[in-house]
Amino acid sequence: MSIGAKPSLDESRPTPSPKPHKSSWRGLFGFPRTKPGIWSIGLMLSFFVLFGIFLALVASGQPGGATFFSNPLLSIPMLLAAGSAIIGGVMAAVAIFARNERSLLVFLVLLMGLFVLIFVLGELFQTY
Repeated sequence: MSIGAKPSLDESRPTPSPKPHKSSWRGLFGFPRTKPGIWSIGLMLSFFVLFGIFLALVASGQPGGATFFSNPLLSIPMLLAAGSAIIGGVMAAVAIFARNERSLLVFLVLLMGLFVLIFVLGELFQTY
């Protein structure tokens, strides 16, 4: 720009400052940012609560039976806990693969959901 000339519009604007760099560690160790990720965490927490209820009932002296459904007081919390863990694992998979979630908590929920799914399938298809 020469002396005495009016600045053009582009020269008079301040240059925007660059955006601060977000650390990838913050996304890895932080809380999930997607709705499926948050749901997966909530479902896994409900798994632990329901499994704790099941263990408290067993510790209180509730008898088991010959079949899984012999004592509904024991089988209902266990079915709800397993369903909660499996659905939480599905929600974690949706969050990771479809919504690009990178929280470590969601990856742990996916592993727990897979573990419970493998355990349930093993119980269903066991051979004697």
